Amino acid sequence: MLYITPRASNSLLKLVKTLEKHQLPICVYFPANICYTFPLSCLYSNSTIKLYDISYETLYPDYSSVRLEDSDSRSIKIFVCVIPYGNWDLNQIKDNRQKIRHLLGKETFIVWDCALTFPTYNTLNYICQIQNEYESFVFSFSYAKPIELGFGSAIFTKLNLHYNHPLKINRFQISYLVNKVDKRYKTYLNLFKLAQKRYSFLCYNSELDESDSKQIYSMIEKIASNQDFALTLRKQIKITYFELLDKIISNNRFFKANLEGLGIDFVDKCDISWRFNIRVHESIRDSLIKRIFQNGGYVSRLFPSISHLFNNNFLYPNSSRHWQRIVNIFNNQDKTYNDIVFQTIRQTIQEIQNKGVSQSIK
Repeated sequence: MLYITPRASNSLLKLVKTLEKHQLPICVYFPANICYTFPLSCLYSNSTIKLYDISYETLYPDYSSVRLEDSDSRSIKIFVCVIPYGNWDLNQIKDNRQKIRHLLGKETFIVWDCALTFPTYNTLNYICQIQNEYESFVFSFSYAKPIELGFGSAIFTKLNLHYNHPLKINRFQISYLVNKVDKRYKTYLNLFKLAQKRYSFLCYNSELDESDSKQIYSMIEKIASNQDFALTLRKQIKITYFELLDKIISNNRFFKANLEGLGIDFVDKCDISWRFNIRVHESIRDSLIKRIFQNGGYVSRLFPSISHLFNNNFLYPNSSRHWQRIVNIFNNQDKTYNDIVFQTIRQTIQEIQNKGVSQSIK
């Protein structure tokens, strides 16, 4: 079944609230580098939040860091596993599914966080064949996503998500709320304080207006049928689905070819990733980003690991180390942007190497 919600976090909360009917404790496991919006949404439920670290090499879970307690055996367990930067890899998915089931049990609900995954015909075809009701896949079409509509999420699941959020909002309202919550989060850096705000409650406890939901449904149906169609992205950018897909693949290949040999750690394992993601030493990461902006380009580094919100940064060293080194290069821009970014990175790295400073990053 397919459910449409205002954003991915609403989809997760819809699942959690549905499972509350069993009147058992619910424990949700998140990677420490998860976007803050997922754990924030769970504060509107009776669930308990637990964090785990990621593998620095694969960015999938470091299972040695998953902490189990005796009380967990009596709980409904939800394990959120992120598809790293949208790098869809069936072998990784199958391998991690097996590890999660082995560690936490066959009745653990696995939520695959596909918020940064570009939905393709092959991806959706695989998902639609999954018959296990203990498994869900969540996509997002909000801000800074592969298909950036500025609103909307889709959750694929065999579970009947009978719970309906008490409020309803449209695409314009959710866009406004997402921006407001993000700005307040940067101010507070406190999930519990943020959850008490009315705009946050409205953002996470709402269903999406029917007409906007139909637009998402229609888009997904066309992708699942391998059809091309027109898209109007945020900022009124007009492009077709196939054109956007080709642009992302082409730009990723451009950056890989032009940044090869500079000692940079390439994070992506495929050409269809959310952005072109690299890691550089933490001693130069922020200055590199600053120089790119000064030259007229722009990149991102996302939010820091949420582990500091729970006062236990030291427990998740890989998540913290990864964030300190990551640079996310936009892959949906034009040649001018591409040239600015890669020229700036190449020049910066070469300057450092000429000074005899080690640029080891692995």
